[in-house]
Amino acid sequence: MPVLDGWGVVEALKDGELPAIVFVTAYDVHAVRAFEINAVDYLLKPFDENRFGLALERARHRLDAETPEGRRAGIDLAVERYRADRPADRVLVRVGQRLHFVSLADVEWIGAADNYVRLHTSDQWHPVRETMDRLERRLAPAGFARIHRSTMVNLARVAEIRPLGTGDYQVRLAGGTTVTMSRTYWKAFAERYRRV
Repeated sequence: MPVLDGWGVVEALKDGELPAIVFVTAYDVHAVRAFEINAVDYLLKPFDENRFGLALERARHRLDAETPEGRRAGIDLAVERYRADRPADRVLVRVGQRLHFVSLADVEWIGAADNYVRLHTSDQWHPVRETMDRLERRLAPAGFARIHRSTMVNLARVAEIRPLGTGDYQVRLAGGTTVTMSRTYWKAFAERYRRV
């Protein structure tokens, strides 16, 4: 930094309320001092993308927690951490201001909906703020397979598959719902289904 170092910036800001601060440095000698001023994080160079992402998540959490909306964002963060840290046998979803567990055995299919996905059981659906790609990686070991750009199914809930004559397939699930499988997903689906 040309004029002030990181500590010079902190000293200049001390008269007012300090923002969420993340120190990025090649030296660990100031780490204790950084946390004494309530720094969000202390990144030692070199660091990878995952470590940077964690620091960014901590900073967002700190900022969100300082507003009324922050309490809601804090719930979202707790949900995200739960999803990342747990084996996939159930999914934590938000219902109003409460958190609710949905067993993956009850989920028949998952469909994309804008910035969310919907977990469909036989009688209801639950919105989850997640991408299909990330959810696919997480749920593949739990017996879910992608059958379309915007659809995944629980392999244990597939009752019937019918060709539609266009290269696509109609998949009927145990609860009676039908969804379309794109021809581009057929080969990977057939391979996954053989392993179940």
